[in-house]
Amino acid sequence: MVNSQFGMGAEPDLLAIQQAQARLFRTSILCTVVQLIAFCTMVAALGKEQTAIGKALSTGLKATPTTLIACVFLTVGTVGLYLAMILAFIPLILLVAAFGGFANGSSEALAGPAAGVALIMMAAMFFMMIYLFARFVTLLPVVVLERTFNPFRAIRRSWQMTRGHTLKLAGFIIAQWIIVMVVYFAVAGTLAPSIGAPLLAGQMPSVGQLATLGAAMALFAIASRIFAAAAIAATYGQLAADPSAEAATAEPAT
Repeated sequence: MVNSQFGMGAEPDLLAIQQAQARLFRTSILCTVVQLIAFCTMVAALGKEQTAIGKALSTGLKATPTTLIACVFLTVGTVGLYLAMILAFIPLILLVAAFGGFANGSSEALAGPAAGVALIMMAAMFFMMIYLFARFVTLLPVVVLERTFNPFRAIRRSWQMTRGHTLKLAGFIIAQWIIVMVVYFAVAGTLAPSIGAPLLAGQMPSVGQLATLGAAMALFAIASRIFAAAAIAATYGQLAADPSAEAATAEPAT
């Protein structure tokens, strides 16, 4: 009797959790697609042709499947690179274990070298991420502005366009991230006291305070995406106008 009561009580809860997870997953996919359409539309509107909103939206809708496939392909490839990098660090970790703390018979002696190996691996992963961002920063403009709806041709085109410009693009990307983060913390720091003071006093913030915070964060998200779209479109425009980049990306004569 007890088991049946627990079983009947547990199964609906588990089913409800699974249904909630499925709804969350579908909602996340839908939000990702909508955001991608909006971003493609902004790039089309901010490109060198300054396309009208209606035409930009149409271009964004057409470019979204290609961009999504390319992003999935690049994500899988990036995960594979990270896994390969982790596997490459395993011999170094084993060497540290063999000649570090284990040699001294002390686990504390292993902590320092292990932390150093972990720091090196994290730094390598960070620089790999920046490198890949720099090499594929023009992927979306290539799809949207050049209407390259073959995802693999778009990936190849972006890779060739950014050849020889990796360091400058990496610095530009890092500077863009810093600007966005500074603005974010400035906005959050300005509004945080009005939300934090009631919470510290054991009270809920007012509806107006929560609405102000939500509106400010929404405006920041929109502004940051417009800024990113404009930066990407401008970067593409400069690289497309570079004769060396154009020569590198030219199709070979047949």
